[in-house]
Formats: sequence, structure tokens, C-alpha cells
Amino acid sequence: MAAATDTASAQGWRRPLLAWLLVQVQRAEAAGDADTAAALRRRVGIVEQGATRVK
Repeated sequence: MAAATDTASAQGWRRPLLAWLLVQVQRAEAAGDADTAAALRRRVGIVEQGATRVK
């Protein structure tokens, strides 16, 4: 999962990156890891902001 996220990020693939980040958020929440889930949500927000600036 980390490799897929890193690859999508390095290639600039926003949709796959968002999909993998959201999967990681769900897994962190399911594991009860609120800090990791919050960090991942911040990263999702950054990616989404970048997408709105490009349009």
C-alpha cells in the first residue's frame, strides 16, 4: 500500500493517490490510530487543494 501511494505521488497521479490515501485513512481509523488518520487526512487535503489550483 505504501509503495502504491509513493508511486502515485511520484508520478503526479492525483486520483490514484487520493484513493490510496483514503484506504490508509480507513485502515488507520479501524486500527484506532487517530494520529495517523489525522495526518493522512491532512495529506488528502493538500492533494485536493492542488487539484483545484490546476483546473
